[in-house]
Amino acid sequence: IQINLALGIPNTPINIPMNIGGPPKTFFEEVVDINHSRNRAILTRGSTQAQISNTSGAAVHLRGMYRKIGATTPLKEPPLRLEVSADDQDKVDKAIREIRRKMGDCPLKAFPYSELCSLGVDPPRRGFDAVQEISGPDREFLRYLEGETGCEIILCGPGAPPPYDSRVFDDLKVYIGARELSPVVQAVALVDNLLDTVRTKIRQFCPPKQSKFSQLPPQPPPQAMHPQQQ
Repeated sequence: IQINLALGIPNTPINIPMNIGGPPKTFFEEVVDINHSRNRAILTRGSTQAQISNTSGAAVHLRGMYRKIGATTPLKEPPLRLEVSADDQDKVDKAIREIRRKMGDCPLKAFPYSELCSLGVDPPRRGFDAVQEISGPDREFLRYLEGETGCEIILCGPGAPPPYDSRVFDDLKVYIGARELSPVVQAVALVDNLLDTVRTKIRQFCPPKQSKFSQLPPQPPPQAMHPQQQ
């Protein structure tokens, strides 16, 4: 069975002979990546999957193992996902909609190897476009890094383009994912260099304010002594 890993895109129906000599049965199957969903704990419950199955008429099964961002150990199983199957595409679509409703967000796509690089500073609220400085015009900078490394590179966090503008992250971060570890290591070095450049621009745009206590207050001029005081 071909499993469509592109979320929300229906698979082409296939014919599976269910009984020898009988007519073939058409099944539809899709996969929803839940590994990085903030509501992952709810979606991995058997009771949640049973409820979705009962209301949609589709079979819902949990597959894979949770894969943490930054993990470098060899992958034993694919990242967490829900497999949805039925003999009717409408049933599959209904189950997918319910899964996404429970997810409540658009999680980052899970990869066998991934990493997060953080900007680490608060950009100015006015006059400085940190998103543009990181991603470039029409994602030019990030697309270039994707071409150089073969990784998928996504800007996420407050102010990032939808659907990755989630407040799950405190600041802007760059997510890097790939099926092998070495491209991720290469991409992290390149992204860190890019973020260093952006941090320098932020410091130049907002020079540190001088403390009002950094200088001594002006001293009054010395008073001339009266002749009788000499």
